[in-house]
Amino acid sequence: MLTLALAFLVGLAGAAFLSGLSGRPVPLLTGWGALGPREDGAVRCYTNFAVGQLVVDAEFGTALIEGERAPVPVMWPPGHTGRQSGTEVEVLDKTGSVVARTGNRYQIEGAGSARYPEAGWLACGYVLPK
Repeated sequence: MLTLALAFLVGLAGAAFLSGLSGRPVPLLTGWGALGPREDGAVRCYTNFAVGQLVVDAEFGTALIEGERAPVPVMWPPGHTGRQSGTEVEVLDKTGSVVARTGNRYQIEGAGSARYPEAGWLACGYVLPK
């Protein structure tokens, strides 16, 4: 009985610690890469997409795992921000709406870029849960 009570208290302490971290900003890799705004301000986007698990990346904020491939960083459009949510990272668009959360699978419009290898995936359009 004592072991169960101790396990419960440790669980509560862990949950309290994680909830204390929730809402903290998480730096994300952002930019347009090769898609940069044109002179008229319009931004191009690829008609390609990737489907995979969005995971936390210590260096870039988020990364995408497609199938059996290694995680690749995601470069989100300018204005997107990250915040901690327990052990996960939420990605917010420029209006503050959550568009993705690590730990889930998504179809993300965009493309890979040899010109910007640090951005394994240039996200530039829709983000759909899968």
